[in-house]
Amino acid sequence: MASSSPEPVPFTKAGYVVLFAEDPDAVQSLLRADNTVVVMSRAGGPPGRRPGGPERAPVTVGRLEIRPGERRVLCGGRPLALSRQEIDLLGRLARPAGRASPFREIIRAVWGTPGGVGATVVHSAVLRLRRKLRAADARVDIEWIRGYGLRLVAEDPTGPSR
Repeated sequence: MASSSPEPVPFTKAGYVVLFAEDPDAVQSLLRADNTVVVMSRAGGPPGRRPGGPERAPVTVGRLEIRPGERRVLCGGRPLALSRQEIDLLGRLARPAGRASPFREIIRAVWGTPGGVGATVVHSAVLRLRRKLRAADARVDIEWIRGYGLRLVAEDPTGPSR
C-alpha cells in the first residue's frame, strides 16, 4: 500500500519527538508519526501580524523605534541585536504607550502560553533586555508594577543616567 506521507523515523530508544508547528495543515501530517507530540506555536502567519488583524505599526519610545511587523528594534536609527523573545517583549510593553501590561498578557504575547512560565523566567528576560537597552543608550526603562505587570517608559532626559 503506497502512502504519500513520509514514514516515521524508527526509534532505538523509547521516547517522544516534540515538533513545533505554526501551520494547522502541518499539524495533521505530523500527527500521523508515532511518538510525536505537536505543539502549536502562537498565532501563525507572518511575524508581527495577528490573525484577522492589521500589521502592527512601529512605535517610538525614547530613542527606540520598535517595528513589530518587521521584528526589528532600532536605537537612534541603528538596529539592536535582540532575540525574538526580547523584540516580542518590547513590542508588547510599547502597546499601549506608557500603560502597564498585565503579566498574564505579557506571558501570552511573548511565550505563547498563559501558564507554565514563572516569575523567574520573566524577571531574567527583563534583566537581560534592560542590560542591552542600557548598553545601547536607548533611554528607556522597564518598570515593574508590583502585583500587576510591566511598563516601558522613556527616561527623563534631564535626570541622571543609570
